[in-house]
Amino acid sequence: YKASVLKKTLKSNQLNQQSTKAILTSASTINSDYYLTEVLSAALGKNLTDEMAEQVAASALSIESDYYMTQLLNKLLSNKQLSKNTYQKIITAIDDIGSDYYKASVIQTLVSRSLSTEELRTIIEHTNSMGSDHYLSDVFIRIIKNQNLSSESFQVLMDNTSNIGSDFYLSNVLVAAIDKSDISTEQLQSILQATSKISSDHYITTVLLKAAPKVKVANEATKNQYRKTAKEISSETYYGRAIRAID
Repeated sequence: YKASVLKKTLKSNQLNQQSTKAILTSASTINSDYYLTEVLSAALGKNLTDEMAEQVAASALSIESDYYMTQLLNKLLSNKQLSKNTYQKIITAIDDIGSDYYKASVIQTLVSRSLSTEELRTIIEHTNSMGSDHYLSDVFIRIIKNQNLSSESFQVLMDNTSNIGSDFYLSNVLVAAIDKSDISTEQLQSILQATSKISSDHYITTVLLKAAPKVKVANEATKNQYRKTAKEISSETYYGRAIRAID
């Protein structure tokens, strides 16, 4: 009943910012995740100020259900203009999501927006709590495809690929990075260094062969890094295939 009253009140055009803030504060005492989400979502239908958006993001921490928290955060992220503080509160709320599936859903929505280097670094670092190689690689590939990565952001991403235990999923991320048309020589070397973490001769060779056309026209330092990574291959057949691709 309380949720119905609060939702109805939020639909009033007579509400000012102070009244809306009081309603959101009152909503935090609702025990049901479903009804709390309903009220907070209704608040997002109003002319959302930075302060209101921050309060909704902070209130999301009261929601125990991964499903309802994800619904609310993704709806909040559908607003085009969000403050830096709101982003930070959303990222904090993501840590409270236990399911990698739902966590990935919110992060993928986040990285579909234009983000600063600082925001990207924070998001990438918050992926450390994800245990699923599948969803973690999906998030990293989405970042690679959607973001204009600075040298710093790219290096943070490559450093965090060490959290992917599966050679298959790690190779998918590295191939996606190589596919970027605007990667620098420095970034290409970072990819090659990350490739050395792969244990499988098959997957390390797959990544190297993908990188080979760009390595062939790169500087000697990049070629040396390629050769150094290729030495991690134990199979003579795969090693020879990788080396012939640049020589």
